[in-house]
Amino acid sequence: MSSQWFCFTDDEDGPYSFEELATLIARGELLQTDLVRRQEATEWQRVETVFGLLRAASRIRSQAVRRTPAPQTGVLSQIFSRFCRRYFPNLQPERLLMAVSLLCITICLGELAWYWWQRPVRFPTPPVLGVTVESPAPSQIRSPSPMIPSISSLRPGEPELVPGFESLGWLKSPSLSADLLTIIYIGYAGPDRLDEVMIADRQSVLEPFQNRRPIRAVSSPLREAHPTLSPDGLSLAFVRLEEAATLWISQRTDRQSNFRKASRLRLLQDSVPDHHHDAPQFLDSKTLRITISDREFTDRQQWLAIRESADTFRLKSPVAMGHPWPRACLMPNGKRSFLITEEGLKVSWYSPRTHRFEAPELLFGTDVIGSELTTNDDTFWVAPKEDVIFFCGPGLQPTSPDSRKLWMIRL
Repeated sequence: MSSQWFCFTDDEDGPYSFEELATLIARGELLQTDLVRRQEATEWQRVETVFGLLRAASRIRSQAVRRTPAPQTGVLSQIFSRFCRRYFPNLQPERLLMAVSLLCITICLGELAWYWWQRPVRFPTPPVLGVTVESPAPSQIRSPSPMIPSISSLRPGEPELVPGFESLGWLKSPSLSADLLTIIYIGYAGPDRLDEVMIADRQSVLEPFQNRRPIRAVSSPLREAHPTLSPDGLSLAFVRLEEAATLWISQRTDRQSNFRKASRLRLLQDSVPDHHHDAPQFLDSKTLRITISDREFTDRQQWLAIRESADTFRLKSPVAMGHPWPRACLMPNGKRSFLITEEGLKVSWYSPRTHRFEAPELLFGTDVIGSELTTNDDTFWVAPKEDVIFFCGPGLQPTSPDSRKLWMIRL
């Protein structure tokens, strides 16, 4: 029996056979960067990573071209020959035809080059007047629930303290590896240091985090903030709160090794190096989302930066958020952005029609996750399956006014 497949563009669709899936690609209805999965699989993968799928699509496309009948050009050729003999008697019709063809090809290539140059980037410039509200489908606002939850023991809609951190307070800005086995955060490291990048590990998502410790290699006399861990757990970017906040980065060779001494993150094509650069977020091992603000914090802009070397990134494009002030966690596929606001946790969706993120929808209000979520301007973290959110806050019944614990909640 042939395998059955599902594809996901704006919504999950299927099942299709392998040949039907290849036909969709050949017709241009499914792109190489779209997501597909086998019927029996739980994880989505990009079309271009499925073995043999693009080759099958190319074969179908070639067969369609061969079946297309050749145009009947006999009469047109005769008319063109007569025209050449009458008005260009000294020029062979074949050469004139070749010259006209080259001219047409040049014009077409010029049009394609202009279209490519003017094409919208994946995250285009945000609108000046904010977002446009429209009524999206539920699948556009929220991702489909995964067949296998990121944390199966977590009940939907009920915040719980992260195991291993139940007795600790004053935590900020969590970030995890993609497998949820390593966590970094800003925490209290002793009476002489208030803000420091901390790390903890575990062997299973059902176990508590252990071996909480500061990352000494990135410590400095300044305060550290907003750490972000790459999905593979090998790169760490964070902020140092200087006169203008700056970005720093540290690496390690494997998950068992310690992080090396941090170095200043080099940002190419940065036209405002004297502005605040903060709140980095690894979308993947080669892409950072960062926030750039002026000195007075009157203007804030989200940007994507592409990695060029271990400590060097190049600014690529702004993220099309109409209101970039709430702390946001952007998903790697670019379709959703989660936000933490005074009203609670929200989600915004990217509209292909307007080329920007639309007005957010409330996921959990303060009656569920507690208030004072934005007091310390924390960053937060969303699992790759978009079903679990890690955040810091005092909770519904804080033990003290300054108590901020580490929570997780399942959508």
